[in-house]
Amino acid sequence: MILSIKRMLLFFVIISSSLVFSQENKGNIGHDESGFSAFDSKEKTFQFVSETYLTSKKEIPLENLIQSGGLNIKQIGNYNNLNLNLKGEFIKVDIVQNGDNNQLELDKEANSIKQKVVQDGQNNSIKEHSMYANNNVNMELVQQGNNQNIQNYGSNSISENMKVIQSGNGAAVIIINNK
Repeated sequence: MILSIKRMLLFFVIISSSLVFSQENKGNIGHDESGFSAFDSKEKTFQFVSETYLTSKKEIPLENLIQSGGLNIKQIGNYNNLNLNLKGEFIKVDIVQNGDNNQLELDKEANSIKQKVVQDGQNNSIKEHSMYANNNVNMELVQQGNNQNIQNYGSNSISENMKVIQSGNGAAVIIINNK
């Protein structure tokens, strides 16, 4: 009986000691014990990380941002958004978003996907949905300006090597490809 009481006491001592030595919540991430913070908020931390390598958005020519192979994404600016769902045996996609509030949605399934997307400006939007295509997709979409919109639905042999270039402000293109 005394042995079981000693075991129970030992068990409670071990449990309570782990509570005493556990970590305590220090508050926001980025603050040290003195209250100093390199960043005022998570948003400013993200903005700092996004802009670490650039002092000005216009310093780097777009030609220098395109790489080769796989999936390459370059986002320069604030609040750029990507939503990608790509399925294929070969995928080579280059994306450059240079500006603020640009939106890109690619939902594609094909034998092979080779695509270049450039959004150079503010508030541009591209939505592309092409599912179950039995062909190769080789496409280029370029938006140079502000408030532009491209919507592309479907894929066929006519659109296999399509290139869409928008320049200026406020342009909209809707492409529907049926077999």
